[in-house]
Amino acid sequence: MEDIVSLAQINHRITDEAQMWTFGCSITSGIGINSYEIYDSKIKEYLNLPNKNISCPGSSIIWASDQICRSDIKKNDVVIWGITSPRRTHKVNYNKLDFILPYQIENNTELELLNYERQYYTQYFESNTELYDILTAIKRAKNFCNNIGAKFLAINLIFDYIGWSQYYVDDQIKAYLKNDQYIDVGNDGIHPGPKQHQEFAEKFIKLYKALYE
Repeated sequence: MEDIVSLAQINHRITDEAQMWTFGCSITSGIGINSYEIYDSKIKEYLNLPNKNISCPGSSIIWASDQICRSDIKKNDVVIWGITSPRRTHKVNYNKLDFILPYQIENNTELELLNYERQYYTQYFESNTELYDILTAIKRAKNFCNNIGAKFLAINLIFDYIGWSQYYVDDQIKAYLKNDQYIDVGNDGIHPGPKQHQEFAEKFIKLYKALYE
């Protein structure tokens, strides 16, 4: 959750030289594994760049896009985006930004949604409106990075349930995960494990080589 009053407090750079930025959800946060096993640590070693990990469990594609566009990214920085599940959105509740996932609508125990809110979010997920929001968010982040001369690359780390990748995949954005099965899982029994993170890293490094080397 994020206090909406603090929206102006954007994450700052960690160096005046070129750096790496990583954006994503709980997978990029490394839930279920050690920090040195997260896929961005492998990429960081390969690029030999300091890395700023900006991730939040439960966060959405729209949230990550906003973080990219409002961070102090500069020319020659490397932006790594582990795209999360498309079936996520957000709601401001008591001055806090809450992320909404489908299961929360079903059990309604965490967010205490009103009936009209439950109906709206139920209809929103997997709708053309959500697809539009996701496509514009991805394009917005990509265009921002390209316009300032940053090296941008994005791969989905969660299965694309609504098919955004059918409409928008190019040299910098890849739909890697074709199903919802991981090679292994972490100690929480849910999130991808070290082997899967290693493969994520290899996919990103392969894409980086193809684009920028």
